[in-house]
Amino acid sequence: MMDTSNIKQKMISKFQKLRTQPEPFPDNERLYAEGKNKAGFEKLQLRMGKSQEEMHRIIAALNTSL
Repeated sequence: MMDTSNIKQKMISKFQKLRTQPEPFPDNERLYAEGKNKAGFEKLQLRMGKSQEEMHRIIAALNTSL
């Protein structure tokens, strides 16, 4: 027969460890960062006078050259 109190204790300790670990990025922070990224991309696009498609090609070329 299994000792259920021991299993319960192990589960409780694991849940407590999970609760103390911070989330990497809460949803609202992730959405904020994505919005800032998009705004920065649009600002750069306007400054360079390029279309969105041209900007994606430029960025892809820069990524492959690294």
